[in-house]
Amino acid sequence: MGPKSVWRLIVLSAIAVVVLGACRSTTANVTTTTTIAVVGDAAAGAELFADGRIACTACHTLEGISEGSTGPNLTTIATDVAARLTDGSYTGIATDVGSYLRESILDPRAFVAPDCPAGPCFDRVMPQTFADTLSPQEVGDLVAFLSTLR
Repeated sequence: MGPKSVWRLIVLSAIAVVVLGACRSTTANVTTTTTIAVVGDAAAGAELFADGRIACTACHTLEGISEGSTGPNLTTIATDVAARLTDGSYTGIATDVGSYLRESILDPRAFVAPDCPAGPCFDRVMPQTFADTLSPQEVGDLVAFLSTLR
């Protein structure tokens, strides 16, 4: 699918959301929301990662950029995730590198990475608020950037 096709899909999806409403349904205290995929900009994601506003560099090591000591090393995260998705250790719902990274940002408790610099990673260390504080474009940009780290 080329860039024009992706853009057309995004525009048509946005129109459908406006025309049809918020696309939310609530049943038995379970809410499902349809989200529109955003084409991320890896350069913007790299800037967001490093700028300190969301403090990625405080916890994560990224060779040449940061030396965090709390969260997993992200230097080769795209390669690491691809292996994790096929080796049976992953227990979340993502099916590819991009959806895994998106899940890790928006719902970090869905799967806690096994290895951090000081030993096993701990649940609830990654902020649980990015779904509320980052725009869909910013999440897409971070995912695009992290997907380049091989």
